[in-house]
Amino acid sequence: MIFLRSIVSLCLTFCFFVPIAQADEEATAEYKLKAALLYKLTRFVTWPEQEVKTSNFAICVLGENVFADALEPLRKREVKNHPIEIFYFSQSEDINQSCQLIFISDSKKAFIRQIIQRLNNEATLTLSDSSEFAANGGMIEFVQGERNIGFKINSAKAKQAGLSIAAPLLELAEIVGADDRKSLK
Repeated sequence: MIFLRSIVSLCLTFCFFVPIAQADEEATAEYKLKAALLYKLTRFVTWPEQEVKTSNFAICVLGENVFADALEPLRKREVKNHPIEIFYFSQSEDINQSCQLIFISDSKKAFIRQIIQRLNNEATLTLSDSSEFAANGGMIEFVQGERNIGFKINSAKAKQAGLSIAAPLLELAEIVGADDRKSLK
């Protein structure tokens, strides 16, 4: 168990704190890294059984597509033996797909609370890089450091949606809302 935790910590530390390229390529490099992180995070989240019975694992982007084509290589991968499909939606009303994971772009910041409220009854992992996303009810917020990307997790919201986030991931994050670390011991 200690060996596994060490490997997970090492993997996550490498993934979450890789320096971001500077100058003109910064945004592209940043979102390529975030695309990889979206995929890596799925290894540390467990969805309720009924959600995993679908044939595909849907990763959705709501709002401006800040990833450009950085998510496209994920179509060749799987999450828990389910092939990944990628969907892009400009408006929350357009979502006609059950998403296991949804990235909400900063372009939707003004509507974050309403979007989160709409997804309250869904077993959907919500992510964004919008400031205060986790504090406003989102589950995982990417946080830009000077030279790296970290994250905040609202574990209470994830638990409310029926999602379970692995302890090693919680230990590396800043927890927003109720602290599930007490229940890990």
